[in-house]
Amino acid sequence: MADYGEAIRLNPTNPVALQNRGIIFRTKGDIDRAIADYRAAIKIDPGYVGALTNRGLAYEAKNDLEHARADFHAALALPPRYGISNGPTIPRKAVWRC
Repeated sequence: MADYGEAIRLNPTNPVALQNRGIIFRTKGDIDRAIADYRAAIKIDPGYVGALTNRGLAYEAKNDLEHARADFHAALALPPRYGISNGPTIPRKAVWRC
């Protein structure tokens, strides 16, 4: 956690560090801080499928299915990056639950 905080301090526009710290927050149950980090990552890179997907999972953990569904659908609607489809990135069970 401290390493990601330091990486963000040194480069606050690094969406990967923000998303990864958000994953740690979500894993620890701090869903609101996770969502804040994912939101910041998405603001920097609106096409960041990982951040959209993880924010959707965080919203799902809060039982905010409307926002979760919106994030999952937004991630699926993005064009593939680097020749990789977005579909496998999003947990299918999560999409169906929403």
